Amino acid sequence: SRKNNKREPPQKWESTSDHERFVRIFESMMESPAFKVLSPVATRIYLILKNEYRGNFTMNNISALIQPWSSTVSAELRLLEALGFIVREPGNLMREPTVYHFSDKWKDIKDIETAGKIKKEHREKINWEKNNRKELAQAYDDM
Repeated sequence: SRKNNKREPPQKWESTSDHERFVRIFESMMESPAFKVLSPVATRIYLILKNEYRGNFTMNNISALIQPWSSTVSAELRLLEALGFIVREPGNLMREPTVYHFSDKWKDIKDIETAGKIKKEHREKINWEKNNRKELAQAYDDM
């Protein structure tokens, strides 16, 4: 029931039903080069983050309800960050969650070639990290 729900009251564009929420994605974002190069998984993760956003009620933060429990989710969150849709503040080992903020930096990407280049460089970095995982772990341990 709604009275047991500790979320902020619905905004004008939201339904008052517990089962109906809306996520606004403006046409300018959907038509942007950065949005067009997102993978289906990255798009879905972005929509989940938007669905969890509660504005001032959560101090404009989204806590990590999406834990990067898989390499795919982690890579797609990092892609969203690389393309300027989100900014991530990593949590720590003391059980503080990762916090995400929305960003408008995606607007700075003016053409599909630039967006594609950012995505390609991101994928190359992820692949390099996968292929060098042992060396990275050893370097971290040596710190």
